[in-house]
Amino acid sequence: MRKIPVCINLDTLALGTEWGLSSSKDPTYKLVDERLVFRLEKLGFKVILFVVGKDLESSENRKFVNKWSLAGHLIGNHSYSHPLNLSSLSKEEIETEIGKTDQLIKEITGRKPRFFNAPGWTASAVIDKTLFQFGYNTDLSPFLSWWIYPILLKQWWSLRKSKIASTVWNRKDIFYPLLHKLNTYEKCSKIKKIPLPVVGFTSIPVWHTGWFVYGASIFIKLLKMAMKSNPEFYYLMHPADVISRDDIPVEFSDKVDFERINISLNDKLKYLDLTLELLK
Repeated sequence: MRKIPVCINLDTLALGTEWGLSSSKDPTYKLVDERLVFRLEKLGFKVILFVVGKDLESSENRKFVNKWSLAGHLIGNHSYSHPLNLSSLSKEEIETEIGKTDQLIKEITGRKPRFFNAPGWTASAVIDKTLFQFGYNTDLSPFLSWWIYPILLKQWWSLRKSKIASTVWNRKDIFYPLLHKLNTYEKCSKIKKIPLPVVGFTSIPVWHTGWFVYGASIFIKLLKMAMKSNPEFYYLMHPADVISRDDIPVEFSDKVDFERINISLNDKLKYLDLTLELLK
């Protein structure tokens, strides 16, 4: 396995539209397996796939998770229903979000998950304590950059027609990224925190979405800098990085509203292959 871990937050197409498409009809897991995991396996990368528990109600999705686990990849917890305001939920609700997915992963893989990545990079002392309670040792949720705010604004805009749009800003930890320090919100020192890689004094975040935001030439430079300057560098990807509008079921196409989906599959696979060359 390669030393650089590639993390995939398995946010399905149905996720951003309040489950308007059933998990069993959502093509996300199948396409991620064919286009992303397959390429990563060929090059020997270590992969951590963060799953949303609700998606595992689909027997087909469960088969993919089991397949990835048997291939030696790690399955991480990305909550049960992907609440963007996880930090604002009650202690009992947070325990349910983490605990239900924890149990599903154990049932499917026979292994205890150890990695967590929160929806929307949210964080709180209650989340930390809950992760420790369930035996997690690593949290990749921290986003220590002011860039989180334009990202949240864009996320809200994409979800503006949805009931969940208001949850984008309804989070108790809304100011923590401005502080740029883990110890400003980390209450449980037994949970290892690995922030999303950033570059420079302006803390430019670096993950695969950067290809579509910064452009190829700038992103390549940022990625190389991030790999050198972040001692615990990891590379984050999402299914939308390898899915195009042609992959969306016809009856569902009018519900998908984010720019990245309109970029051609050829271009997306080109960016993916360029990335893997850089990460090797």
